[in-house]
Amino acid sequence: MSYLDIPRIHFSGSFCSNPSTQNNNKASFAPGASGVPAWNPMGMHWFYLQDCTVKTAIGPDGNPAPADAVVGGAVDTTNDPGYGRMVDIDPDYQQASQIWGAQFKVSLKGGGGEFKDKLQTATLRDLWLGRAPGGFSQGFSGVYQSAFKEPTFQSVSSSPILTALSKATGIAIKFVVYAYDSTQGTPKFTFGRIVGTIGPFGPADGDETSGMDLGVHFLQARRMEDAGSRAFGKAPFKLNPGKKKVTIDLGNCIPEVSPAGARRNFGTMEAVILLPSAKPEVLGTLDYSQAHYEQTAGIEDIKITDKQVSLLKKNQLGLRVSSPSTSLVMNERPMGLYIDATEIAFRLNSGDSQSVTLVATEFGVATSGRKLDLKLISGTPPSGISFPSSVTAGTGFSITAADPGNPRGAVDGQLYQVGYFSGGPAASFLEGMLIIKVYDPFRPKSLDVPTIMPILAQYAQVYPFMKARMDIGDLTFVKANATAILKSINWDEEDPRYMPVTRDLSSEKKLALRGFLLLLLMMP
Repeated sequence: MSYLDIPRIHFSGSFCSNPSTQNNNKASFAPGASGVPAWNPMGMHWFYLQDCTVKTAIGPDGNPAPADAVVGGAVDTTNDPGYGRMVDIDPDYQQASQIWGAQFKVSLKGGGGEFKDKLQTATLRDLWLGRAPGGFSQGFSGVYQSAFKEPTFQSVSSSPILTALSKATGIAIKFVVYAYDSTQGTPKFTFGRIVGTIGPFGPADGDETSGMDLGVHFLQARRMEDAGSRAFGKAPFKLNPGKKKVTIDLGNCIPEVSPAGARRNFGTMEAVILLPSAKPEVLGTLDYSQAHYEQTAGIEDIKITDKQVSLLKKNQLGLRVSSPSTSLVMNERPMGLYIDATEIAFRLNSGDSQSVTLVATEFGVATSGRKLDLKLISGTPPSGISFPSSVTAGTGFSITAADPGNPRGAVDGQLYQVGYFSGGPAASFLEGMLIIKVYDPFRPKSLDVPTIMPILAQYAQVYPFMKARMDIGDLTFVKANATAILKSINWDEEDPRYMPVTRDLSSEKKLALRGFLLLLLMMP
């Protein structure tokens, strides 16, 4: 089961992300660097929701449930023990921003009951640069998908939908962030729009993908892509044969006239089954208006017949529009092929290994035996990372990090991009990329001030918001606050109180820093 299954709720509203952007420029890391331009140097890396509410809900019977007590309820990110954090993996790659430690809460309308849990760390996917005019960042949008770790429900008996969700194996969430304002001085600076869906997670009898590891961070089912116009985003979807229904996710798919404004007019939009030797089989029309989108997060259910279920099991789904002329604007790839990775962004210390699985489906069914090639796209020296040249879809493989040799000077380690390809050497097709940050080894002979303080001084320099609150580059301050600093780096990385908020301190530097702080605490 997934966020496209039932019961589920749809929400919309605003979000805030205020990253410190001084670290976007590698020049900021050099000792003594100052005055490096940045559009939000004093950002705190917070991520939180604002004015988000449940707009619609789909009950366990598959029908809209406008009277359910959760409709109209608030969806927020609690500030206990702190806001979630949004951070990039590296200054050389800012397209895989991650959300750490965000705790979501869904309340019943008027309060009195709630669902609450911490989000498993989620990485930005399907970054779409052409959603609306305006370029960075108002014209961009992207997707976060994850699951909750240990959901808790309190006093939800008046909501059949939350009651049913409380009995699910797990809870999934997917949301789209878009129309983000990065222009200083504007009323909505560091705010953007968000739509999202919360539903069940885990395998279920009768599910099209039953028995598969559904993947926490992407919908392991089916997907439509732009058919050639380069105007549309991605559209995951799922066929549920038992309920004779296809559910399409248009959340990050339809282009807009202006950021968070009206949709571009394509006339009537229809979902169709593409048949090789006949006219397309029309399944139904889709409401892609902005007002409807705000209510449903772009999730559209279409009831289909037994015949259409049979056809869709072995034929491609597409979207057809009537304006400016009747044309196919989105479709599945041949054989319904879809390939993705269980996770795409990793931080590794020298000597560490990371297991990754590439998943391939054809018409929503996991395939075995498909060979995929792996190639290094960027990152020097190549010896800083090793991986097999080819793997089999559905089988895990390891990426192993080695000493990259400090190729970037003041910036720790190196960033590597590994592409995974299908089709073989003669007709290879880049399916996606894995982003791996490999840290330099750090094995100092002593834990003295000249060795350790530059680590803290660099963070104070690169993240001015931290220096404004606590100047960890000042030895006197560090001595006076060694207990608090030690506590902050000892929090679990998924705790919002963990420092550094960017989650980019290597394990060896962290170990050395702990030792240094303990030595300070032992001094008279």
